[in-house]
Amino acid sequence: MQLPSALSWLVDAASTASGADRLLAELGSRLIADGVPLAGGALTLAVPDPIIARRTWLWRAENRRR
Repeated sequence: MQLPSALSWLVDAASTASGADRLLAELGSRLIADGVPLAGGALTLAVPDPIIARRTWLWRAENRRR
């Protein structure tokens, strides 16, 4: 089955990303390369900590790295 490159990357290689910020940036770059019109994105993870409820990373398309 032929998958779009961003989805294929998520299935095969996203787990090797060095952190949540790099995962979000790489996914955004791949989606743009696939023709998806993105301005940015956000990733929020719940954290099992009594003080910090969640952690959020933001990504903007104009700041993307290749």
